[in-house]
Amino acid sequence: MTVNAYLWSIDVDIDRATFHQYLSSLTADERSHADRFHFTNHRDQFLLARGFLREVLARHLGGKAADVRLHARPGEKPRVRLTNPNRIVAFSLTRSSNRITVGVVSGREIGVDIESADRKIDIETVATDVFSATELRQWQAMDSVTRSERFYMAWTRKEALGKALGTGISQGPDAISVPLDPMSSGQWLPTAGRRWLLSELPVPDHYYGSLVIECRTGEKFLDGYTDQWVAQDSRTSFEERELTPPEQGILLVRRFTRIE
Repeated sequence: MTVNAYLWSIDVDIDRATFHQYLSSLTADERSHADRFHFTNHRDQFLLARGFLREVLARHLGGKAADVRLHARPGEKPRVRLTNPNRIVAFSLTRSSNRITVGVVSGREIGVDIESADRKIDIETVATDVFSATELRQWQAMDSVTRSERFYMAWTRKEALGKALGTGISQGPDAISVPLDPMSSGQWLPTAGRRWLLSELPVPDHYYGSLVIECRTGEKFLDGYTDQWVAQDSRTSFEERELTPPEQGILLVRRFTRIE
């Protein structure tokens, strides 16, 4: 049996007709929130991300994007409200530069993060804020080229795990520890009394991406995973529902094999 993570991506530079199509499902509160952004491009990215999220969830749940009900309790991450309280369809949204990605999984938590290495940030300062003392010592011992690469690897891993936990990385640099080395097939991470499976995402040049899914008590998985890129003229399935890639976007299904 496999556990499937569905990863939907779209570039922000889509045509205006498609942009407005995604916006048609937004609530008045979401539009009001977007008006708080000072820069037009930031506002448009927020609007597109929310509209795209709604469309993705509607495809998984059935129904219309405008009917998807999202809610968040204070101090908790956003969730989709379902008619069956025992059912879990978790999602994670990430925006970076010109790329928006939504991860969806059934029955467990998920975290996704993608960062652009072209962002103008002081990685030395950010590393001091987000790396634990051990991670920082390991990172500072690397040469400058390696440091830049490993910084974004570790940063996306921490962000993805923080999203899966629902806490972000606000609890301090020691709350979440991640490996700094490249991974070929994924790695187990024990954090906050739970186990998580971390893997890297295939992303364009100058981007770094990480995926984290929760492992329930007693679960065992084979090493590695398989990726299915769903072509525009093809489809895949989620529970009893068929899925097709988004217009002007891509759909990747990452499959982890569970040992019964």
